[in-house]
Amino acid sequence: MPCQTQRVVQRQKTVDQQKKKTKPPKRSDARKIVKEQAAKFGWSVKEKNGWKLTLTKPLSNDKIEVEILKRGMVKIDVPGSISAPNHANAERFLNYLPKALGGKLINLVHTMAHAAMHAAGIHHHHDH
Repeated sequence: MPCQTQRVVQRQKTVDQQKKKTKPPKRSDARKIVKEQAAKFGWSVKEKNGWKLTLTKPLSNDKIEVEILKRGMVKIDVPGSISAPNHANAERFLNYLPKALGGKLINLVHTMAHAAMHAAGIHHHHDH
């Protein structure tokens, strides 16, 4: 079973924004920022509906799902594994995106089927 990674980014007001009493980016602005940043990192963007985006790397099966949520949050889901040639690029993109949105990474859920962990040689302790 493939590895699944999910990240949630929450935009929070910076100290400067609080002093100026400005609002964090609107939902439509967040969508624009995600699309712009994806393009900078070489990802193609396809809109599923107004608030769901699928990012793909040309000439590969690598995919990142993005959903622009209400209240200044962006949900990022990597439904499968990212190929070795694109892995470092995907990590840079996913690490940079919270900064571009003016927030921080607040939650990271990484799930992998138990059998797949063994098959991948991931070391962990438990009783069988």
